[in-house]
Amino acid sequence: MRIVLVDPRSDSAPYDDGLADALARRGHDVTIATSRFRHAVRERPPTVRVAERFYRLADRLPGRLRTLARGVEHVPDVLALALELRRQRVDVIHVQWLVLPADARLWRLVRRIARAPIVLTAHNAARSGAHGNERLAGDARRFDAVIAHSAAGARALVELGLEPGRVHRVRHGVLTAYAGLEPTPPAGVPAGLPVAAFLGLLRPYKGLADLLDAWPAVRARAPGAVLHVAGRPFGEPAAARARRMAAQGVVADLRFLGEAELAGALERAAIVVL
Repeated sequence: MRIVLVDPRSDSAPYDDGLADALARRGHDVTIATSRFRHAVRERPPTVRVAERFYRLADRLPGRLRTLARGVEHVPDVLALALELRRQRVDVIHVQWLVLPADARLWRLVRRIARAPIVLTAHNAARSGAHGNERLAGDARRFDAVIAHSAAGARALVELGLEPGRVHRVRHGVLTAYAGLEPTPPAGVPAGLPVAAFLGLLRPYKGLADLLDAWPAVRARAPGAVLHVAGRPFGEPAAARARRMAAQGVVADLRFLGEAELAGALERAAIVVL
């Protein structure tokens, strides 16, 4: 099959690479349609083509201007991709993330232009907040099939009205590419103490506030334990609270981590909290 994975903002490049590589090794022809990964130089799988088709003009701009320009450039980039996919006669279009509020309708138009079924991975299918879930379910109905990573995620989509036959559970794979990196030890994390790590994009539905509420009880049972909170905050007020809890053994590194830094944080941790 000829498969195109679409991740416009390169939000989950390691995941995209792992999935695409696994599909390619099963004999499929796989392309990742994305934008330039701005945070680090990445070695993409040799089995997969990467087409940087999004935001080629916007990404020349700095900061907030880039964000605004991406919003303007997104629709023409998606439509240009649709025409190219029609020319290539692809078998499946697999969308990883919805970028704009009207994106689901836009991808439905792509389906008609490209004449190919279109699949969505609902990465955050069990996130908290009724409005967010209802919107996700409404968007998901516009796709031929929806993938959830967990039983809870699949159940949430069905409970919100998706037909069970259109919801498929595919467990999140192991991101093996991290094993080949030379890890960078995490800055500010003391040696010789047990570490719990909370890593990744910091968003409210992930439960950082609950973890911080629980942390004093953890410290009471494991004196000296360290909580390493690392990642870029995205609408998460608890991130600022984590920074204020240094006296309680919380090390807050509130920025995007490079892959070697993430590998180092994982290696240093006794447990990883999700």
